[in-house]
Amino acid sequence: MPVIPAAMSGQPLSTKPLKLPSPMQYLKCGAKKFAFETVNFCCSGGEVKIAANEYPAELQRLFTSNDEDAVHFRTYARLYNNLFAFSSIGGKFDASTYKGIYVFKMHGQMYHFVPNLLPDKGTPKYLQLYFYDGQNEANNRLKCFPEVRRKVIDILMRISEQNPYVVFFQSLRERHITVDTKIVLNQSTVLDQRVYNAPAVDDVAVIWPDNAFLAKYPLLFPRGECGWTQGLQKQSHGGVRNTTPLPDPIMSCAVHSAEDLLNEEDKRASKKNTRADKFISAREYFSYKLQIRPENMLLRAGRCFQQYIVDMYVKIENTWLDYFRNNQQSTRAELYQGILDSLDCGETVAHNVGRKVILPPTFIGGPRDMKKRYLNAMALAELAPGETAQDRPDLVARIFRAKFLLLKKEILGKQIFGEVAALVYVIEFQKRGLPHAHFLIILKSDWKMKCPADYDKYVCAEIPPVSNSNLRRTVLAHMMHGPCGVLNPECPCMRNKGGILSCKSKYPKQFSNETTYNKDGYPIYQRRDTGEQVKIRNTYLDNQWVIPYNPYLSSLFDCHLNVEVCSTIKAVKYLYKYVYKGHDRVSFNVVPGENNSVDEINQFQSGR
Repeated sequence: MPVIPAAMSGQPLSTKPLKLPSPMQYLKCGAKKFAFETVNFCCSGGEVKIAANEYPAELQRLFTSNDEDAVHFRTYARLYNNLFAFSSIGGKFDASTYKGIYVFKMHGQMYHFVPNLLPDKGTPKYLQLYFYDGQNEANNRLKCFPEVRRKVIDILMRISEQNPYVVFFQSLRERHITVDTKIVLNQSTVLDQRVYNAPAVDDVAVIWPDNAFLAKYPLLFPRGECGWTQGLQKQSHGGVRNTTPLPDPIMSCAVHSAEDLLNEEDKRASKKNTRADKFISAREYFSYKLQIRPENMLLRAGRCFQQYIVDMYVKIENTWLDYFRNNQQSTRAELYQGILDSLDCGETVAHNVGRKVILPPTFIGGPRDMKKRYLNAMALAELAPGETAQDRPDLVARIFRAKFLLLKKEILGKQIFGEVAALVYVIEFQKRGLPHAHFLIILKSDWKMKCPADYDKYVCAEIPPVSNSNLRRTVLAHMMHGPCGVLNPECPCMRNKGGILSCKSKYPKQFSNETTYNKDGYPIYQRRDTGEQVKIRNTYLDNQWVIPYNPYLSSLFDCHLNVEVCSTIKAVKYLYKYVYKGHDRVSFNVVPGENNSVDEINQFQSGR
């Protein structure tokens, strides 16, 4: 007797939403680990260990307390950080919110600007606030943003006195500064990251080190921590194990024959001491820093934390791009070096042939990576008091990943739709900052859905009955579109075509007593006019507004989970292109100049 897939209609539904296994504490670094996270996710199995200074008590209170001034501080944490930052952030970024949670977005290149030592128009800002008109420092800071408070500024000024760079800048109040004055901060990373030498040079002060966040995030690193730099060593190359000699293969009785000896020597030869084996990468460093540990105040910084994550991700991505730029000989194939370069639209000058800078398909998210994928295809946790989901994008992403892997298990392992021939998916982040995934599931021929009667077994587009309270609650919370159209013309789904406003998803749908096809072969799901209406976002909606779903998956995951049937070649081709379309781009015209060589890395950084 054939097995009936769990997702087919008529099968028992989950009576309560799925729960992830409880998180566990990883003993080697103290990080909290969630379901399906690997040993290497936090500290590379103990190889990565980052020294951390204790946060000042007053700053800890502002980050964790429910006192009125602490709640105010966390609400405007990004403003207060910018108020005490030595430099400003530059680039195309957006922190506005129309609908949904707050999210900090950045496009293209990101820069950090250090202002001149003297204000242009008598209004000090950023590092100028530390030494220009020092008697009125608090008042000058208060004038920068209308939202900030004098009491909180006074607290942060006391805290900042523990930062050696702040102490140095404040010492400049006693010096005569002119337009020709230069400041050089010389920072050397030492083996013990907790050792910080306050600058004490007479002629001095500013060539900033490569650690941009040292200048930009004084409230996240109140004692002037140096952060990630090139050359931070892993434990096995800077700790106890580094001094432990390897045992002799013969004396240790590891070999008993000539063949054993050769095998043992081969194992030793294969252990390459590469740079990746010795040093902590930017990704490994920040993966360690963003883990959930009781003393980690980074996670409590709210909107400032979001900006920090975006900033540091750009730093990580730039280290990858720098690697590809500096290793063009190994990444550039003969195809790119030869005469075919001249056929590229950017290669119009003979001396540019062979000078093209390649972004290879091994860079995840790049154009070649996306094209290769297209062609191949044809985060259970408790928030701290006062925290909301938008304050913890790291937690949202980790829980999403755990549930994403469970969904894959349902589809591939439990075969809830039948036997799967192929599965294609991509994970994206909406403009409002929430992660979501697009799946294309290809079933084996015996399990394919070939007619409207098959569609009804797996897809529903109606409000569940009151008798099924769990499913009904999930659908009303997560699977109702809009309202849009005349009920809400400002809804983000509305598009203006020739002066006519319409929903891009064509809601509200028409009623239909049974499931059929439209002229393009797309399913029109059953949406009966039962007369029932429910109040959603202050508007009464009916079956015309239901987003198609699978009752089994909606009951299990209790989230927005749209399930539809893809039944035509036209629809399949569209989905493949949608899944691997790459990042949003902007159209622009490139005017030929003296040097026309194509730099794919610069193009990616400018258009990301």
